Amino acid sequence: NGVRVVMIEAGGHPRFAIGESTVPETIVGLRVLARRYDVPELGYLAGHNTLRRKVSAASGVKRNFGFAYHREGEPFAAEECTQHPTWSPPIGPDSHFFRQDVDAYMFQVALSYGATGLTYTPVTAVDFDSDGATIRTASSGDFRAGFVVDAGGMRSLLGEQLDLRIDPPYRTRSRTIFNHFVGVEPFDRVAPPRKQHLMPSPFSQGTLHHLFEGGWAWVIPFDNHVGTTSQLCSVGINLDIDVYPKRDGETPEEEFWAHVDRFPTIQRQMRAARAVRPYTSSNRSQFASKRIVGDRWVLLPHASDFIDPLFSSGLAVTMMILNALGHRLISAVREDDFSVERFEYVQTWTKRSFRYYDDLVSFSYTSWDHFDLWNAWHRVWCLA
Repeated sequence: NGVRVVMIEAGGHPRFAIGESTVPETIVGLRVLARRYDVPELGYLAGHNTLRRKVSAASGVKRNFGFAYHREGEPFAAEECTQHPTWSPPIGPDSHFFRQDVDAYMFQVALSYGATGLTYTPVTAVDFDSDGATIRTASSGDFRAGFVVDAGGMRSLLGEQLDLRIDPPYRTRSRTIFNHFVGVEPFDRVAPPRKQHLMPSPFSQGTLHHLFEGGWAWVIPFDNHVGTTSQLCSVGINLDIDVYPKRDGETPEEEFWAHVDRFPTIQRQMRAARAVRPYTSSNRSQFASKRIVGDRWVLLPHASDFIDPLFSSGLAVTMMILNALGHRLISAVREDDFSVERFEYVQTWTKRSFRYYDDLVSFSYTSWDHFDLWNAWHRVWCLA
């Protein structure tokens, strides 16, 4: 599209990342991006069949969103679960991205289209002036740019440098403990049989959400299809920080297994599981920014705001915003007009999306006080 691009990464590829579960909005967004911007490789991510053939056989398949409700000290009851299917071929099924493979592949795709890529090059500061920005790095000198896109996540450089963060950020108040494991049992082997729970597809063929009062856990298998090259499963526990405040002296690993052991059927699913890396935990998952766009800069969604991993909303919002941002950047370069007004639409829809998900997620945490309440709220989410 005639735009000169440099990507500057503090780390390198491949690397561990989460944000692994797609939703139908994600794969439609990827197809739109692939066609609109003439990058067919983006389309390879838009369905499990092309993903495993062309990008990563270590990524999993997602045929459903499964939800299983649990009470402390009691086995899972077959009648207390819900499920929502993803799309069937030719559009679906959805995927579980093994991010180190997917991200490394897309980094190489960007290089193949002419972008310059620098890895292991931390950015120390960005200085703006009327003509653009000077990006200062710790090891590779300075770079000049007409516009800066910050994709730095929670620790966004511009978020900190421009004092953009809002406190408190959102109604949702949760924190996360997560890891990748080997040896996680498919839930269908430890749960009551399908003829009792009556869900349309096996739980292990999708993203499983274990729900309990004040929290939930994700189970995202990468080894759930024929031809997989992975034995890994992503598991994370999300906790309402008002119900489960952090306890002094307790490590993330100790807290993770303490919660697993509260629920007999989850404990059975995880009894042979072994972590493959150090546990990661957050004090609070939510963050928000006062502004998303400014004079010659923009924050991508994961650098501006975050709610909670529930409903896999992060990648879906990102695809929508990339579509809205891409053609505006291309036009701005061609017309040499980087006015803030050109990018206000990106801010409007980023903030609107996160407000919607804040309502959806915070009400979900409330609904887990009782399965019947969740069962009703689940239908609201399905309709939306």
